[in-house]
This record gives sequence, structure tokens and C-alpha cells, in this order.
Amino acid sequence: MTWKQRFAVASVLFVSGFVLVAAGKGAERLRDLWIHPRGEVYDPARHYKAPDGELFFHAENDLGKGLEAIVIHAGSDPRVSAELGPDLWRFLERHGGSLVPVVLYDSNGDGRVDRTLRGAIENGSAVFTSPSVAGIDWQTRRWQMGIRYQAGANGSRSDDRRYLASVDGKDARVRFPRVDDLPAVSAGPVPEAGLVIFEHREGEPFDLAAMARQPGLYLADFEELTPAPDADDWTVKQKSRGRLRTHLDQEELFLVRTRGDATLAVEWGDMPLEQYLRERLAVTPDADGCLSTMESHLLGDDGVHAPVPHRILFCPQASMALFDAPPGYQIGLSAVQGEQALERTEASTSILDNLRLYGRQVYPRSPNTRSTGTLAGNLRASYRASGQDLLDMGRHLVTGTTRENIHTGQLEKQTSLLAAVPMLLIGVAKLDPVQGGKDFVEGIQSGVQVAADAVSAANNAVINPLLQTTVGLASPEAADDAGHFTGAVTQAWAKNLPGSERSMGALNPLSLWYHNRAFKPTAYTRTDTQLNIDRLVSIANIFGVYGLTTLAGGSGGGGGGGGGAGAPAASPPVITPPTPPPVPPLLPGC
Repeated sequence: MTWKQRFAVASVLFVSGFVLVAAGKGAERLRDLWIHPRGEVYDPARHYKAPDGELFFHAENDLGKGLEAIVIHAGSDPRVSAELGPDLWRFLERHGGSLVPVVLYDSNGDGRVDRTLRGAIENGSAVFTSPSVAGIDWQTRRWQMGIRYQAGANGSRSDDRRYLASVDGKDARVRFPRVDDLPAVSAGPVPEAGLVIFEHREGEPFDLAAMARQPGLYLADFEELTPAPDADDWTVKQKSRGRLRTHLDQEELFLVRTRGDATLAVEWGDMPLEQYLRERLAVTPDADGCLSTMESHLLGDDGVHAPVPHRILFCPQASMALFDAPPGYQIGLSAVQGEQALERTEASTSILDNLRLYGRQVYPRSPNTRSTGTLAGNLRASYRASGQDLLDMGRHLVTGTTRENIHTGQLEKQTSLLAAVPMLLIGVAKLDPVQGGKDFVEGIQSGVQVAADAVSAANNAVINPLLQTTVGLASPEAADDAGHFTGAVTQAWAKNLPGSERSMGALNPLSLWYHNRAFKPTAYTRTDTQLNIDRLVSIANIFGVYGLTTLAGGSGGGGGGGGGAGAPAASPPVITPPTPPPVPPLLPGC
């Protein structure tokens, strides 16, 4: 193609697009190809005219049974199928030709359909199997399906490319079969609306990807819990309030559904689970409208995809949620009818388990995590941990640290103390003061963490070996427990010094409202128990630092009076009496 031909084609496309936009019809024609006849003169035999003058094909009404139920399959083989009614086949018998199924859909969420997907006819149904099927949000975005007539060599030329039937997504009868073969809810003639909870039998294999393809695959491995006070972990003492107890060192995989006409609402801490998956984990729903941690698009600071460590599959339209319950998380489960919550159960660990979790997370290099069962092995492990603490001091002070988020799996980089001010200046220079301020705060937190590293190093180099060579001679396990307790207490103090990450989070006023966000920090779980401990220790540290500075200021501000303990006492000032007025000398003989 010569440059003149290219110029001519570009000019025609530009002028055509400008005319369509100027006329205000371009977007309409792009959105509803089958509803709006393209460039046709009004023919009462084929069209009807709306009050505003817009033309519609009669086939919109005449072939009302053209499209039957639409079935959307997700999983590893996403596909969409729609049964074609008898009217369409009778039309082909009379006029010949063939049928072409077409879907128009909104690809970017702006409310306008802007992409086309073409399907095929298989066994009397319209079928779409393109890879694009999995990328369409069939639940929340706009889409339309139409059946286009193609005359071919022997068909009706006057009806060529006419849409014989169409339906808008919001009006379609859509079925999502993937969750149809999940474990059934409790049987009964008229089931009362409420929650049904299943727990996966610990030790049995489970694969989330396999379940997503075939939901009934692990049916036999889930046991239904009962709300009555019994041996299982779910208890409903009142009609509308229940408790599902989770545990620290067990597999906690639950499948929750609803019975009756209730729908399922799940709160992940104090955030709706769907919002958590979409916003925090960057999950987009699949063709069934389900959201899964397998579909997360999170990237770490290194630009690499971060697999989420917890398994979650949430299908709002099917009122089904499958999830791991991480230790310390508070998860709200509600059976909702309209706007009313009929029943609510909160899943959470006990206060005792939360205290144990706090000790593990505040003191990650505890002797309990490296116990060898022998005195020599424990001593070597303790000194090795002390060396790692010293390396951490250098990273927090100079080079910066890299750590993995225990909730999202993302790799996160943290600014060092020495880089705090330079990163702030770089952020201002790049016109990104928010990021610069964030880096600066991270640098301050790293500086406080240097003190916590030093305390941990002292525990592992001095206190734990001392306990091992004394208490450990009688019981290495008792020495490990004593070292863990000592380290957890001292680390709780050191990691809540003013300016630390824990202290800033605990004293943040927003934590009063968003206190259940266990997933908020990077390296620990922010349970209510942890939050309250950190608040108390942080406040005590603030008063302690204030008291020390006040005491130091008072002792240093006394001048010469209190500064020298070994100096001789100063002599009192000498007051010179006033000199009397002069007396005239006595005259001789007087």
C-alpha cells in the first residue's frame, strides 16, 4: 500500500468516526448492533419505530423464544453456552443460511460494550470457547448476546446479517453450574434460612485448583458441623449469635453455605470479603462470578507475582465461601435475608491462643523455634541466632531490609535509618511527597528496630545460653520455655518503643475503628489481643521515656549546686558591715 493509499484510508476512517461522534450515534451503534439497524430505511414489515424515532427489528419480539437459558462454566475450561429455541430453527428451515452467535461486552468497566466475541453452533446451542471468555466479568459488567443470521449462497439476502434474537445480560436467565455439586445443605421439607458450615477433615488431601474445576471432588472429606453445644467447634448459644472456634496449630479449612432463601455475607476482619479480595489481593471474578486467591494479580516490590499463602474461594451469587481461617483472624459469617441478618457466627481463635501467637510473632528467633533437644545443639543454635540478629542490626541501620508479607505473600522492601532523610528528599524532588514521607517513616521504624535487634541478640548470646547451662541441665524443654518467655517480654518492650512499627500502629486513632484488620501489618497478625498489649506497652514506654528525660533534665539543670559530688562545699558569702561616719578627733584638754 502506497503512502497515498494509506493517507486516503486514514482520512476516510477519521472523517467517518468524526461524523458518527458528532451525530451522537456512534457509541449507540457500537453498543447495540442488533437492536439498531445500521443504515436501513424504515420498513414496517421488518422494523418498528420507537416514540423517539429509533428503529428496532421485529425479531426482537417475534423470536422471543430464540434464546433460552445461558450457562456459564468457569474453572480450567471456561465456556459459555446458550440453548437456541425452536423459532430460530424454523426460520432456517424457511430461509436457509446459518446462525452466528455473537457477544458484545464491556471490557473496562465504563458501562459501554466495546469488545466483540464470536462463537459457534454446536449440537443446537450457541457456544463460546475463546480464551476471552475467562476475562469477561459476566456478573457485574454489561454484556449482550445475539444470534446473527448469515445468508450465505442459498439464504435470504434481504435478511443477511440480521440479528434474529438478542438479550441483555441483566435480563438474561443465566445459570452458573460450577457450584451445583457442592456438599448439600441439611435436608428438610422446608429448610429454615440460616448458615451451614462444613470443616475439612484434617490430614485429607485438598487442592483448591482441582476443586475449582470439579467442586464435588472432595465432597467426602468435609464434615457438617452442628450449632448445638457438642464436640465440634461451632456453637450457637442464642438464636442469632454463634461462635466458630479456630485453633493455632491445626488445619482450619471451612466451607460455608446458606440454607433456605438466605444469602451469605462474609466479613474478613471488618472488611467485606469480596472487597478484601478485589482491593487487597487484586482478584478479578471468573466467569461464574467467583473470586479465588488463585486468581490474585499481586506483585511484590521486586515486580514478581506473589502467590497468596491462604486458600479462599468466594462465590457471592451462589452464597458459598471456602477459606482457610488463619490464626488470630476474626471472620464474620452471616445469613442475610434482604437487609436483615438472620444469623451471625464469628470465627476466631481463643484469647489464650492469641497470647501464644503474640509470643511467637514478637520473638521470631525464640529457642522454641530451634530446639534440638541437646545442650550442645541448643547452644550452637542460640549463638547462630545471635549472629543473625547482628546482621539484622546492620540491615535496619544501613542497607535496608526485605521481608515477605505473611498475609499476602508479597516481597516488601523497607528503608533503613540512614536512608530515611535521603529518601524523603528524593520523594520531594520527584513530586511524590507521600512516598517520600512513607519511606522516611519506614526509616525511623528501622532505627527503632535496631534496638529490638540488639535486645534479641543479647537474649540469644547471653540469657539463653545461661538458661541452657543451668535449667537446661535438668530439662532442655524448660530452658527453652524460660528463654522464650524472657525473650517475648523483652521484645514486646523493645518493639513498642516510641517510633516503632508496632507502637505507631497501636496508637493510630484509626485502629479504634479498624481494629479487626488482622491482615494489616506485614510481619505479624494484628488481633485485638495483640493490639491491646501493644497499646499498654507503648503507653508505658512513652511515660518511661518521658520520666527518664525529665529526671536527666532535672539532675543536669541544678548548676554548681548538685553537679559535683566530690567537690568541697562552697563557703557561705561574706557580708561586709557598713562603715560608720568619721568622728572628729578629741582636742587636747577636752
